[in-house]
Amino acid sequence: MPQERRKAARRKRRSFQQMMEEDSGKILRGALPRHWVIHEYTPDYGIDGTIEIFEFVDEDELYAETLGETILFQLKSVQLCNARWVDLPSRMNVEKFPYKRDEGKGDSVSVEVIDFQIDTDELVTIEAMGSGIVVLLLLVCLDSEKVFFVNLTDLVDKVLTPESPEWREQRSKSVMIPVLNELTPHTSLQGLLRFYGARSKLTGMFTKVHFQWAELAYGLKELSEDDWYAMLRHFTDALLRLDIWEHPAWHYPLARYGESLTDLQNFIAEHGAQEINREQVVDLWFRMDAISRTFEDVAREWGLPTQLGHISSYPPSWLGEGWKAVPREERAS
Repeated sequence: MPQERRKAARRKRRSFQQMMEEDSGKILRGALPRHWVIHEYTPDYGIDGTIEIFEFVDEDELYAETLGETILFQLKSVQLCNARWVDLPSRMNVEKFPYKRDEGKGDSVSVEVIDFQIDTDELVTIEAMGSGIVVLLLLVCLDSEKVFFVNLTDLVDKVLTPESPEWREQRSKSVMIPVLNELTPHTSLQGLLRFYGARSKLTGMFTKVHFQWAELAYGLKELSEDDWYAMLRHFTDALLRLDIWEHPAWHYPLARYGESLTDLQNFIAEHGAQEINREQVVDLWFRMDAISRTFEDVAREWGLPTQLGHISSYPPSWLGEGWKAVPREERAS
């Protein structure tokens, strides 16, 4: 039997999946502010890249400087996005209690979402990274060229694990992306994205404040008046070097405490150790330490498909705008 002839060689080909990925990258670039930078990872192992946030430094918008704020992301695309309406019930705070609907407190909200199936291997990888930096799922709808996002880091902690603890045993898990989380260059949710990008700054501040509070309280009895005063001065200067106090993404309460620290710094510069109300200072640090509890209790649900996340995020309440519910039929139109 004659030897089978070798098949003819063919030219290299591009797959449809490769073309989808290239199209997705172009659409994502157009959905971000033009002065923000995308750093792609090649090869990637569950994280496709980083968005680095910049801010213009001149009125003509000729120069932008980095803010030291970054968001990791996974970029996914689908040919067609089909949205549906879901009712999100009020529930007990999942950071304090096992998941339980709170029937007597607050009404459910009707929210339009897009479902997306994601490999649990990717979710486990993100969970292992901890909550110190945010990983966004960016979903590109190729039919409409729209991009939607959801915070996977917080979604795992606040939604998937409390509501579906068996998700790690599955090959993939369906997640909901709120349609209101649309990514555009001038989105009103840019404050939310800045909030995600400042995650490492916030957690660093939380750690520093908590340490200082404990040392100031301990030092009331253990340190001399002069040594305690010197430590207070050092602590105040260290905190005010952080740029988080004027961050636009969570203006209240950060700006209020930044002003209190500035007033204290000015008072220290003009008064001696004997004129400092030490108990009042410790109380200020105690109240600043509560910011981290509010962050864990409430702020980590901003932008998530939960009842609390919905009623506190559109428009961003941390920018000082009061949220007003819009009837479902108006939003649908």
